[in-house]
Amino acid sequence: SAFLGKPTTSSALLCRLRFVVGSYTLTRHLPLSYKKLDPLRGDVIEPLRIVPRISVEPLSSVVFATTPTVTLPVRIRAFGHVTNARLSVTRGTALITQTQPFTLRASTDTLITLSLQRNDLPPGGELELRVTDVSGTSYGRTVSTISYDHLPVLQYTRPARVTVVNTNLKITAKRIAYIDGAGDNIPDILRQLGCVVDVVNDETILRTDELLTYDAVVAGIRVINTRKSMKYLLPALHAYVERGGTLVMQYNTLQDMATRDIGPYPMPLANRRVTEEDAAVTITLPEHRLMTYPNRITEQDFSGWVQERGLYFPYEFDARYEAPLSMSDSKEQPLTGALLHLPYGKGRFIYCSLSLFRQLPAGVPGALRLFANLVSAGR
Repeated sequence: SAFLGKPTTSSALLCRLRFVVGSYTLTRHLPLSYKKLDPLRGDVIEPLRIVPRISVEPLSSVVFATTPTVTLPVRIRAFGHVTNARLSVTRGTALITQTQPFTLRASTDTLITLSLQRNDLPPGGELELRVTDVSGTSYGRTVSTISYDHLPVLQYTRPARVTVVNTNLKITAKRIAYIDGAGDNIPDILRQLGCVVDVVNDETILRTDELLTYDAVVAGIRVINTRKSMKYLLPALHAYVERGGTLVMQYNTLQDMATRDIGPYPMPLANRRVTEEDAAVTITLPEHRLMTYPNRITEQDFSGWVQERGLYFPYEFDARYEAPLSMSDSKEQPLTGALLHLPYGKGRFIYCSLSLFRQLPAGVPGALRLFANLVSAGR
């Protein structure tokens, strides 16, 4: 609360300047800073920042242990020279793996790819990453900055940890085409699951024969809002489905829609959502393919979700859509538009308003199993 109303956070690094002029004394406290010359911006003044000797930066916040060997890439940034250092991965007091010694010069970095054995990993929880140098000093934090031209550079650190998702999971889709939307981590997560993921452009989307070489096409969140070309691309995607493809669309909002004809049949979106992340979920079609293949989905898979269930559910959709889930906030009427499935021609159109884009980076096992079912529905 001490910072409320201030334009910037007060610096913790201050120097005291004391001026004596005759009988007058003036004391000022000024933040420590440094000035550099930028070719485009001119003089740039930034606050002095104190950093640890080493920043430990896992490239993914979640490790999906779905194969016997799991890779974990970690970037090590050296702000100062380090000699004979080792990177270790621990769970509590138990050591899981440790690298051979390495040396880094100041202002350099290196990428270390760790190989973890699934049998050595816990069923869940967090792994801690630390670098210990030759003196025995240990470093276990990630240094991050927020930098914009109109703001002072802000620095923060956080523990170098990754969440483990060690669950029985099957995914039969192997090649996925991904259509960029507003931005999510879905491509990286699919690659961790062993899929080959290609981010496709408009020209590729229009070539149905090429799309049919993929096991599924996944559209990023809010693709209808951020990609105006979707007005012309959706008919091509519907044709892809009709000829045997699987299209998985994530949620969209009502603002700035490129088109309102999202599905092959009417499925108008509405500002209806389930904001309680622990809201009860009823599986109304327990034997539906999305609930059984290749992973059996139960109500337990909706435990441990974060922030919300989903948003902008379709409402009063065409009766040809199948809705295997029902849910609602407390004291609200049940909503059935969270997940829609439509057999269309030889393929499948799937519309998912569930907040999987939040659950997967958070390492929610049930959400991961459900998402594997969506992309595998046609395989």
